[in-house]
Amino acid sequence: MFLNNLSFDFTKRNFFFFLELRLIVFSYILSFYSKLFFNIKLTLIKSLSKLNYDFFSTRIKNSCVLTGRQGSVYRFFRMSRITLRNAGGQNLIFGLRKSSW
Repeated sequence: MFLNNLSFDFTKRNFFFFLELRLIVFSYILSFYSKLFFNIKLTLIKSLSKLNYDFFSTRIKNSCVLTGRQGSVYRFFRMSRITLRNAGGQNLIFGLRKSSW
């Protein structure tokens, strides 16, 4: 199940990059070319409404690469805080030191 979630997350991210470009182009055309014909505007609005909202950036969740945990994930490492703490304690991540006070 964990590998299935990772592959689904990967496909969601790919679809997001593909759909984001379309969304930006359609929105740009609609906002800056106000003198377009009505039927062209209507087709652009229809194509905007048909975009799949499951793959938008707000639906993408960061998850840990090693454990699949979705909460408290560091974006730079793509690891959860627990996994990062364990890897840092074992000196597996170069340049990461355990700090204590």
